[in-house]
Amino acid sequence: MSSSIPSTFHRKDLSASAVTLTDMDGEDDLVRRGYEAVVEELGAGWNSEGDCVTAAELAGPTEEDARWALTCLETLQAFDRDDTRLRVERVLHAALGTLGT
Repeated sequence: MSSSIPSTFHRKDLSASAVTLTDMDGEDDLVRRGYEAVVEELGAGWNSEGDCVTAAELAGPTEEDARWALTCLETLQAFDRDDTRLRVERVLHAALGTLGT
């Protein structure tokens, strides 16, 4: 039986250090930088999706990569959505602040 999962996907080590926002690399680093840029530029309140993309772009990625990072973050429930507005999920934001990340 062959796997339907593309060979480009690899299982990641799910140790505690692998799931923190500070220990990611490659594409995962793009997600981390996008999150940090939104928080730094816009704070944790409600913002338009376009403003969040622009804030993520300020961290260096292209608009397409910034949108991809925000989609990943929203899928991981790092953002709350209200129609076209996004905000950083409050409990996650507080926990990351406590951890100093």
